[in-house]
Amino acid sequence: MFDIGWAELLFFAVLVLLIMGPAELPVILRHVGRFLAQGRSMMREFHKHIDDMAKDANLDEITDSAKDLHPSKLKSRFADSFLSPDLFDADDKKRDIVDKNKGKDKNNDKTKNKEPKTDG
Repeated sequence: MFDIGWAELLFFAVLVLLIMGPAELPVILRHVGRFLAQGRSMMREFHKHIDDMAKDANLDEITDSAKDLHPSKLKSRFADSFLSPDLFDADDKKRDIVDKNKGKDKNNDKTKNKEPKTDG
């Protein structure tokens, strides 16, 4: 998070030792430890309150239903519910009718384009 290495920590420790002195160092470390412990407990409490609010708002159910909306699951649900075999049969019948009509139109166009020969 802060990207602090061992060299930086050693430098900081020597700096604190020189400024505060060896007599004050245990007191300072105790205060720093208490401060860090309080920070951790506050974060734990904050997370607990957020989790409680999520449970009260039924957020677990919402997240579960959101997981069901994954594209792979939607595709199978869509196929199961909307694409019944009857629809495929109806599409095939429509295609057959359209193909037959196209054939008739082509025949009609050929006969319309032929003009009778006139001797004249």
